[in-house]
Amino acid sequence: MRPRAWVTTGLNPDVPDEAFCVVVVDPRHEASFHTLAWLGGRAHERDNAFYVLTSDAWHARRGGVVQIWSVESPAPLLVADLPGDAEPFTVLLLVWSALGRDALETALREGTEWPLVVGPRIG
Repeated sequence: MRPRAWVTTGLNPDVPDEAFCVVVVDPRHEASFHTLAWLGGRAHERDNAFYVLTSDAWHARRGGVVQIWSVESPAPLLVADLPGDAEPFTVLLLVWSALGRDALETALREGTEWPLVVGPRIG
């Protein structure tokens, strides 16, 4: 079972039009949970989120899927399906949650859910 994903705006009050890809890992999916735990161990806390350095992990969009990669693995750490009409985005938010989309977006805006932030690979 792949994580669910979508692209949304309005999560950053300083830049309301900034597009984010939200990837939601189901707490019952063990392999995805281990990926989240591995990434979390390499993240740094700031501004109600955990930021993963792009030297540790990055995301790439390939058609209708988004992948999270690491130099430590020859295959993607995580793959999530995106709707075919999903807008372009630059920041990926990885969240371990059973909340529905609207409730999760509200929690992200309010800072009650702290995502793992994965940026694009640089260089």
